[in-house]
Amino acid sequence: MSCAAQGDMRFVLFGHFTVFVTLADSFNSHTIEYYVENKEGEKQRIAQAQLMADGMVDGYVSNRDRQQVLEHYLEKIAPVYNGLYAAVEHDLPVDLKQLVAGKAPANLA
Repeated sequence: MSCAAQGDMRFVLFGHFTVFVTLADSFNSHTIEYYVENKEGEKQRIAQAQLMADGMVDGYVSNRDRQQVLEHYLEKIAPVYNGLYAAVEHDLPVDLKQLVAGKAPANLA
């Protein structure tokens, strides 16, 4: 896991995919965006969350509670993580658009 100078957080999954957590590219953004990128540079948004003025994420997770924030984050990326894990485990090709849309690799459906 690492944090970039631009303020995003990223980590590598299975040696081939990078997951990014960053603020949306707009002035004074309160939108948290989650992306997955493959080694070829194809990047797809996984999910979004809203950081409220009162410090709540999506209206129900306190940004002061690290455990709740971690669980919320893992919940956001879980479908993509599970799909990547299954594809890597079964040596199947990964189509990020299908994966983000919630479709399993063809041979696992």
